[in-house]
Amino acid sequence: MGVQILREMYGVMIANNASKMIIVTLGDFTSEAVAFSLDKRLWLVNGSELVHMIEDGRSFQNKPSISPQTQGRRRIYDLP
Repeated sequence: MGVQILREMYGVMIANNASKMIIVTLGDFTSEAVAFSLDKRLWLVNGSELVHMIEDGRSFQNKPSISPQTQGRRRIYDLP
């Protein structure tokens, strides 16, 4: 994904006073797009990272049930 889309999405984020934005692509981000995002509140997720997130979620679901002491306190992912 190229930098132009990130610029547009960043403008949408600012116009809506959003605190951060997650941008997901099935492919990869260009080096220019990554450089643009470095000093902004953009979280870029490329295709391979998305696959890992899905696989981690599936393995989390297949684990034994959570003990009552930790139930409700576990998260798969926290936003940076």
